[in-house]
Amino acid sequence: MNTKQRRVVVSTAFLCLSVSLIILAPLRPALFGRQLVLVEVADTAAERSRGLQFRETLPSWRGMLFVFEQDTVPSFWMKNTPAALSIAFLDARKRIVSIQDMEPLRVDRMYSPPVPVRFAVEMRQGWFQERGIKTGDRAWFW
Repeated sequence: MNTKQRRVVVSTAFLCLSVSLIILAPLRPALFGRQLVLVEVADTAAERSRGLQFRETLPSWRGMLFVFEQDTVPSFWMKNTPAALSIAFLDARKRIVSIQDMEPLRVDRMYSPPVPVRFAVEMRQGWFQERGIKTGDRAWFW
């Protein structure tokens, strides 16, 4: 299968999954490079505050997308979060500006991006690094 054919297959699969998942809200597809994951969407202050608290584990194909109404420099902590997580901060163009590993249950450390962002995505710790996803890469989600 050549590159063009792979793109068509991935695009078609992504579109089909996106349409079918509308019914399964609050899960939404997100694409990082060639990695397709399902994210819970936290787009209200209450949902962003709760985040992934009390989760013991997180499957490698699941995460949480934090959506902010405007560019901001948010602070995250790991209160009541026993699952080890990595967080990617993304600008309004959905480009990753920073990826940080977060220590479980740590309340004396805040995790913030170096510049204002519009989105953040939390995944199982090491997920981004294991897949070669890095600062400057772009994500796709809606």
